Amino acid sequence: MYRPAGLSLRNRSRRREFDHPPSRRPDRHGRRGPDIPNGIAISGDGRTLVVAESFRAPRTRLTAFTVTDDGALTDQRVFAEFGSTDTESIDGIGIDSEGAVWAAFPWIGEFRRVREGGEVTDVIRIEPDAAYPDGGTFAVDAILGGPEMRTLYLLISDTSPERLVNGFDTTGRIEAIEVEVAGIRD
Repeated sequence: MYRPAGLSLRNRSRRREFDHPPSRRPDRHGRRGPDIPNGIAISGDGRTLVVAESFRAPRTRLTAFTVTDDGALTDQRVFAEFGSTDTESIDGIGIDSEGAVWAAFPWIGEFRRVREGGEVTDVIRIEPDAAYPDGGTFAVDAILGGPEMRTLYLLISDTSPERLVNGFDTTGRIEAIEVEVAGIRD
């Protein structure tokens, strides 16, 4: 198993099984919830939950909720809004210690750091793997870790939709870059 420095598996021996469905929903009053949610992250203080709405038409977005003391989700709001689902679909996300979100944009091969309100402060553009020059390079997920929690681990898939559906070889990789704002330590 590949383990980048600073990452570890915890609670591997613990297993909990639930015999009942989840009882909490974002809104119990029938208002619209997240559309095709994908990535999910929670702030360091445990008070904000952010969901990546990968294919919400006509524009993709990050949606935030306030988490109450009893765990209920309230105050649904737009954290940030982006372009068309054809180009700016969002995959995995992670939150840093300032509450900004690192979001993966697979179709355009970018990772962006976004503040609530939509300000993009950082963009990391990834290059295709030389072994697959005809394939796409998809930004899949990002998480902060390492000794100082300033290492941004980037999960990347070197493939294309055609390669996936036809069962051709694909590769994935994890790259790392140091960033200014630290992540959240458990």
